[in-house]
Amino acid sequence: MLSREQNDLVTRTGKGTPAGELMRRYWQPAALVDEVAGDRPIRPARLFGEDLVLFKDEQGRYGSIGRNCPHRGTDLASGLDGVGRKLDPGPSADTPYETKAAALPKSLHEAASVLRADGTLRSGFGGAFVDYYAHIKEAEFVRFAKGADAETADVTPWEQNEYFDLF
Repeated sequence: MLSREQNDLVTRTGKGTPAGELMRRYWQPAALVDEVAGDRPIRPARLFGEDLVLFKDEQGRYGSIGRNCPHRGTDLASGLDGVGRKLDPGPSADTPYETKAAALPKSLHEAASVLRADGTLRSGFGGAFVDYYAHIKEAEFVRFAKGADAETADVTPWEQNEYFDLF
């Protein structure tokens, strides 16, 4: 019978663990070819405790990358959808204050309305999820509005307590 330490040694496959590092040296089946095909050849996957994006490039080669972009703090499984569909990202935002791009929502209330209307999110997550999440954010806005001028206030004590006390 294995001790707890021996069992952990051979069964823990997270990054940096002995078994995990060993398994990463060899080819591992992660998806069926059919799962990375069609108009959106991208599939999120979790393998050995790591979140990955499996993809098929324009030359037909399969690959994987970490799911989270460390530079932009975004989910590449979502971002690669736009790349896969060859969506035009618009003009460069090298000077974001001079760009003629659509303005972002100015309040949590406005953001919840935009969220509810977003067809891509509704398609990807389902209407019920988007509506539920927007409802939570709208309730959050009501809590916020009780303590501040919701449209023009700087960071309020409510926001400080709600979001930043974790840090």
